[in-house]
Amino acid sequence: YAKHKVIWQEDKLFLDAIPEHVHCVCGTGIASVCSHESINWQKWSKKDALPETSGNYFLAEDVVLSEALELAGDVDVKICLNGHNIRADGPEGKSGDRIVGLKENAKFTITDCTAHVENGTYVAGQLSGGSLSALLLRSQSVNAVFTMYGGILTNNTAVTSGGAVCVQGTGSFVMYGGE
Repeated sequence: YAKHKVIWQEDKLFLDAIPEHVHCVCGTGIASVCSHESINWQKWSKKDALPETSGNYFLAEDVVLSEALELAGDVDVKICLNGHNIRADGPEGKSGDRIVGLKENAKFTITDCTAHVENGTYVAGQLSGGSLSALLLRSQSVNAVFTMYGGILTNNTAVTSGGAVCVQGTGSFVMYGGE
């Protein structure tokens, strides 16, 4: 059943549908904690890909990538993990080299509205399985930005540099929350 809210306006009563997934970018949705505006998040149901076009998306289930997402320049993708995981898994069961790569001016934001602390442990959706790093900003990633408000970067490895996040050149990694 769809959720609805009742609106009383100019002595008239209206019934208005509430979007399926609404919260601010930091995931708290608590006005006293943050100053972000609420966002209507679009459902993402694909199990083997992430969105490549600008927008605000929430995961409906776990995603397993056989290839890294390469975000083109000037694309701004925000993903709420919604308690789900994104895992790199290359051919023949080997880990992929990364989960996301950003090109010039691309923006990629991760949050998780379900994140919470349980018995002293941070619980949230995870980004894992990258063997070069979970997220790679290379020299061609001029002005690219990866912003993290929630979620867990885990089980990502690198031989020379990176691991969770590898920033080369003039890209930026900004972490407000998560681990």
